[in-house]
Amino acid sequence: MLEATNALEARPAELRHGEAELETIRRAHYAASDELHSAQGLLAEAALEVSRLEERIRYVVEGRARVEQRPAELKASSEQWEERRQQADDELGQIAEQIAAAEEQSEVLAAQAEEQSGQLPSFEDAVRAAQARSNEQRNVVAQVQQQIQLLAAESRNIDEQRRQFNTRRERLTSEKQQLAAPDTARRPS
Repeated sequence: MLEATNALEARPAELRHGEAELETIRRAHYAASDELHSAQGLLAEAALEVSRLEERIRYVVEGRARVEQRPAELKASSEQWEERRQQADDELGQIAEQIAAAEEQSEVLAAQAEEQSGQLPSFEDAVRAAQARSNEQRNVVAQVQQQIQLLAAESRNIDEQRRQFNTRRERLTSEKQQLAAPDTARRPS
């Protein structure tokens, strides 16, 4: 019986000891939960920063793509304006030839009128006809000269626009060279 009494008295002590161990485990659990919540907060902050950095990288990549595309567009536009200028130059050459031909024809007609005035009894009629043709040729010459002036103005306009496009292309090329590539060594893994 003494043994049973001793065993009974030892039982509450064992229970208190078990409760103390349980309390220690509970505190350790709460501490671990606090650490977990803190780590989750740090993880959320890191994920937010990664998201911001990815957005910046996308913005830089899109900007670079636009900058790289713009010189090609400017080059195509410049080539188009150069082609137009060449066409205008060709047309100017043709018009100059027409002017020279018209002047020659005017001189020939004037000479013919003079020659025919001596041969024809109606001198005045022949002179009037020659003068009318000469006036028509002068009108043609005046129209051709107006076309030349118009084409010259267009050519100057084309040259000015080409200079502007070249300036813009140089500026965009300069901006493209100033864009720094993303630093992959500093990017979080």
